[in-house]
Amino acid sequence: MAKSIDKIIPLEIPKEKIQEQNLNELIEALAENKDSLLKVIGIIKHMDENRNLDTISAMVNHQEDILYNFSKEANKDQNAAILNNLARMTELLGSLNLEGIETLSVRNTRNLNIGKERPPTKRTGIFGLFRALGDPAVQRTITIIIYILRGIGKNRVKNDKK
Repeated sequence: MAKSIDKIIPLEIPKEKIQEQNLNELIEALAENKDSLLKVIGIIKHMDENRNLDTISAMVNHQEDILYNFSKEANKDQNAAILNNLARMTELLGSLNLEGIETLSVRNTRNLNIGKERPPTKRTGIFGLFRALGDPAVQRTITIIIYILRGIGKNRVKNDKK
């Protein structure tokens, strides 16, 4: 009969073999991701040239102090309104109709280029000014300017009284 097994010896892999396997895995990963790694190295080099890495390193080393100071400042009454407005602005940005904003931007850009299409051929006289006042776009613009000027005037009167 066979002798019973009473002692189990685990298979030990030499450290050199493990290091060689790890090194081969790293070389494969480097070869597969060469372009990405070169971009990351370029970004890090640029950050180091602009001394941003030093700033980030200091921030990581003192993150507890930064969080303590930030929370201390955030809990002050004067900053509560700012944080409240920031939260409301974030909600507003989430609810914006981006397609409508894009349409508005395209219209605005097109309207800005109207004046560039044909330069004025002669100086505008008083009668040309009166003719321009008949244009609805000019009338809307003048109305907006008047409202802005009234608002500035009202604020000016309030500030002068103080």
